[in-house]
Amino acid sequence: GIPAAAADSIEAVSVYADAAGAEAEAGGFGAWAVVGSELLFVEGQWTDEERSSLIIAELELAASTFGLVALVPEARVSSCYSFTDNTVAMAAMRKLTASRPVEQALIAARVDWLMANGVGEAVERITSKANDWADWLSRGRLADVLGQARLLGLSPRRVQVPPEWRQLMLQTSQQHSETHTGSEGCMQGRNSDACIAVTRVPAAHRSLKYGDPGSAAAGDVDDVG
Repeated sequence: GIPAAAADSIEAVSVYADAAGAEAEAGGFGAWAVVGSELLFVEGQWTDEERSSLIIAELELAASTFGLVALVPEARVSSCYSFTDNTVAMAAMRKLTASRPVEQALIAARVDWLMANGVGEAVERITSKANDWADWLSRGRLADVLGQARLLGLSPRRVQVPPEWRQLMLQTSQQHSETHTGSEGCMQGRNSDACIAVTRVPAAHRSLKYGDPGSAAAGDVDDVG
């Protein structure tokens, strides 16, 4: 925590994220934050391989990570509250440890990004019932989110997930799928030599500074009409 007297002086953004897995008709990810009068958001779909090979906690961690690296740079702040409704993903983000290879790679990349950009993060729990907008974004209900945002006087703006972060997810999910083929113990999530794959975090993730010319963390931004 931080001293109560200092809390009001810290500029921070709250990022709400969610993911829908294989059980959803339109399974994907979504995250949003309000900055001034703007609703900033990211949303997208998982690949078939991601939906079939990854557990929901891994998808939730990825959704939160995408929101962090895409939306915090747009807010131009050095502190972030990351809200998730998945307790396993929350524990991984808080403890900076994970037993599964995809989670390991994402946690390592998150930490490197936070340190490289001088961003402090607090991970918080939100109930699924209270996480409507992120849930809708993850299930393809973008129009519902935009409609409510405009009723509240907010101007929606889509922010692109930096491509190297999307690529990291694709690569680690593919490695996970290949490593776990034919391993019943791994499919059950148990630690073993066959389950653990060492994933090297691309150097680009460790050196991103938002605002740098050409930096993916600055993001390609598409205005939503």
